[in-house]
Amino acid sequence: VLAMAQPLQGMTPDSPPNQKMPPVPGAWTRSYRSKAGKQGRVFTSTYGASNDILSEGYRRLLINGCFWAVGLEDQIVPSAEVGLVGPFNPTWGRGGGRRKPGTRPADMAGWETPIVPLAK
Repeated sequence: VLAMAQPLQGMTPDSPPNQKMPPVPGAWTRSYRSKAGKQGRVFTSTYGASNDILSEGYRRLLINGCFWAVGLEDQIVPSAEVGLVGPFNPTWGRGGGRRKPGTRPADMAGWETPIVPLAK
């Protein structure tokens, strides 16, 4: 287990802890061997709502976890760039943000294009 997650009483990072709920694993790794004998690695996180991506620390955790899973531990350095490429406007809650109908990958080309254009 790489990180434990303490449930909160609300949906914002500054919400107080929910003392009635114990901490639970929030990020972890696992190594395994398939039935065919091939070894594999998995990185898992229970986080990942669009707002979580705003956290540089969380983006670093995701990137480093992926590097580890594919055997690129030598790429895990404190100075690695984890910034967002292009504007990013996350939305709160289920269904709070909808992709603009008809959006195609080509519509998101370029450094200044929103990562996911939202419907108005």
